[in-house]
Amino acid sequence: MDDMSQTVTTCLPLIFTYRDLIAGNKFQATVAVRGRALAHLDADDEIWIEGVQPGGMSGTGVSLQEAHADFRRGFTAILIEIASLSSDFASFEAEVHRFFYEKNEVAMQEWGASIDPARAEQLAAQFALDRIKPDTEPYVLVQQKHEERLTPCDNSVVNPEPALAA
Repeated sequence: MDDMSQTVTTCLPLIFTYRDLIAGNKFQATVAVRGRALAHLDADDEIWIEGVQPGGMSGTGVSLQEAHADFRRGFTAILIEIASLSSDFASFEAEVHRFFYEKNEVAMQEWGASIDPARAEQLAAQFALDRIKPDTEPYVLVQQKHEERLTPCDNSVVNPEPALAA
């Protein structure tokens, strides 16, 4: 038997809420999302978070906080790349929606299977996570910001830590 077959992995179904102010080609936009991710906690203390919705992104670290920070940076980097490739706000908005609604179907099944009400309180305490109902719907909202409408509130950060779907 190889070492991979002996690795024990715990999966945590996560829900995250992010808000970014992104500058593009002659536009600025706020992007607010609530998405789903799946954290894989291996017995060898490596943590990997994969996007469920949106799929196609991941983050790693030696702690849940470090893996989430890497995941969060990756999310913002994708938005910045989309902005750099978009000729205007309309194309940016369309591409952000396409990216966000692209699901990782395999991870979605694992995410649903990992919801464990019996262990939710223990896991939330162990990883210092808030809890949120797993049937909370993901969303994406992209709004163009005009210079005269920019305010200091556009700098606000939604809770940067993910919550346990429980």
